[in-house]
Amino acid sequence: MTAVADRPTTAASSSPTPPATRAENLTVVALTIWLMGGLSLDGYAHANIIDTATEDFFTPWHAVFYAAFTSLAAFIGLIAWRRRRPGPLRSWLPAGYDLAVVGLAVFAVGGVGDGIWHTIFGVEVGIDALLSPTHLILLAGGGLIVTAPLRSRLAEGLDGSPSTWRRDGATVGSLTAVVSGMAFFLTFTWGLSFWWATGNRFIKGDGGSEILVALAVAGALITSAALVVPVLWAHRHRLLPTGAVPVIWGVAVFAEAVALSSPNRNVPPVVLGGLVVEVLRRRRSFRLSLIAGVFTIWASWMAMAALDGRAFRWPPEIWAGHVGFTTLVTAWLIVAIDHRQPMVATPGQPSSASS
Repeated sequence: MTAVADRPTTAASSSPTPPATRAENLTVVALTIWLMGGLSLDGYAHANIIDTATEDFFTPWHAVFYAAFTSLAAFIGLIAWRRRRPGPLRSWLPAGYDLAVVGLAVFAVGGVGDGIWHTIFGVEVGIDALLSPTHLILLAGGGLIVTAPLRSRLAEGLDGSPSTWRRDGATVGSLTAVVSGMAFFLTFTWGLSFWWATGNRFIKGDGGSEILVALAVAGALITSAALVVPVLWAHRHRLLPTGAVPVIWGVAVFAEAVALSSPNRNVPPVVLGGLVVEVLRRRRSFRLSLIAGVFTIWASWMAMAALDGRAFRWPPEIWAGHVGFTTLVTAWLIVAIDHRQPMVATPGQPSSASS
């Protein structure tokens, strides 16, 4: 009893660490935008500027990217310093930010490794840049960093009230960064970028033309899943304010398209699909809204492919099947993930609660 009574304790060490403030979470999101902008700039340089004979690790685009990381590390350090107290350093971190510190360490290791990798093996300019082990380490660390505001919001607890931009704006920023990262690293199979495939004539029984169609459909399925799953999860947790879907999809696809694809072809379909989701989610279940949004994305994408002046050489059973099959499989995915609620909202049910 005496040993327990004599153990030194303080109110500061026994009280919970104050949570991150809205301003702190939004600042992390702002720095995340800088980081993702640096990633897009680096991707553009790898695809359009880099001369592998002269390029090294120390470039302007790497400077932008790693300066954003350094700023994020410094600000997360400041967040912890503001909450310093007797006890281990981990106790200084607000809820949700412990994994961000792990992410900072992983990212730093990836950055050092990336410099060594480029020195030994040279600079990548294609799919090898997306699959480079050190780049994947950077992706893993970055994911833990940019989702800190999302974890912070979850740590606050979910009271079931409708989502608002004031409360969940930082959450939307984190989700946008997640989808942007997926779009960037999946660009070699990003279905929105396969517009060139529609200009290749489909010949029945020809293995080459059938492989092109198969790749386009597979890419569309992967893209649809990457767009749908994060917003469906956010909606189920009431973290998706009105108007968030076209923002998340549009910003993520724009960032990928500026770096590696075609913004004028890739962005309009997803923004239109997001707007369809927002219009329908107030009257129908969110699942039906997402299914309609996915159909809109690929139907409008195919229409743009047919109208942009290039030869459109796919027969109706191929282009219609591409849209229909992608929508159908994505619908199965949506229902499999979110099967607990009715597909149509019951009369009198608040639109924000429909799932």
